[in-house]
Amino acid sequence: MVDTANLRLHFSKGARVEWSDAAVPSVVLLLTGRIREPIEISPHYVLIEAFPGQPQTATLTITNREPAPLRIVKVEAGRPDIHANLQEIEPGRKYNLTVTRDPNLPPGGYRSVLELVLEGSKGPNPQIPVTVVQKKQVYLSRSAVVFRSPDGRAEKVALVVEKFGDPRFAVKNLKVDLPFVEAEAAPLPFEQNVARYELRFTLRPEIIPAGRFRGSASFQTNDKEFPHFTLAVMGAGRGGAGEARAQ
Repeated sequence: MVDTANLRLHFSKGARVEWSDAAVPSVVLLLTGRIREPIEISPHYVLIEAFPGQPQTATLTITNREPAPLRIVKVEAGRPDIHANLQEIEPGRKYNLTVTRDPNLPPGGYRSVLELVLEGSKGPNPQIPVTVVQKKQVYLSRSAVVFRSPDGRAEKVALVVEKFGDPRFAVKNLKVDLPFVEAEAAPLPFEQNVARYELRFTLRPEIIPAGRFRGSASFQTNDKEFPHFTLAVMGAGRGGAGEARAQ
C-alpha cells in the first residue's frame, strides 16, 4: 500500500522482493501512478509574458474531482494589477479562470498568488502562483551568447530580438569581435503585432583557439530609446571547459 497523503501529480515507488532462488535472488517491483487531487487546476500556475500595452491573457481550468459540488465564492489576487475572471462551465464541477495583468506595468518581473475562496471550506484555500514578465520595449531572449560544446566543435547559438507594435523595426550592423565566430541577423515574420529578428552565431572550429574564450557582439536598431546593444560571447575552445552558464 502506498500512502499518497504527501504525494503530488506523478509518483514512483519501488519495493525489493527477495527469495531463495540462487539465480535470481531478488527483484525490484516498481509502482508508478498519478495522483488526482480533489481540485485539479490545469495548468498549476500562471505565466504572462508581454510588452507594455500588449493584451495578454492566461486561462486555467479548475475541475472538481469530489462527489460534493465545488462552490468558488471569489478569487483573490495578491496584487491590484493582477485581475482574475471566473466563469462556471459545469455547475459545481468545472470552472474557467482567465487571468490578465495591467498592460501599463513598468518592465520587470512580478510574482503573486491567486487564492480560490471556497464556500464552507475549513482548510486552506487553493493557491495558484502567478508570474508576470513585462518586457522592455526592445526585448532580447538571451542575455549572452554561450557556446557549450566542451571541445570546440561546430556549434550554433541563436537569440531573438523583439519589438511590439512596430512593423518597421530593424536590426543592423551585427558584429562580433572574435574571428572564429560568425554572425548574421535574419528578420522573422511580423506576427501578433510583434517584429522579430533572429541573431545566429556559429562557431568555426578550424580556427578556434585552445582554452576558454570571451568576447562581445554588438548591433544597432532603429529604435530611438534602445539604439545599441552589446552582448557577451563566451565558451570553451579546443580542450577547454565552459566558462559561464548565462542564458
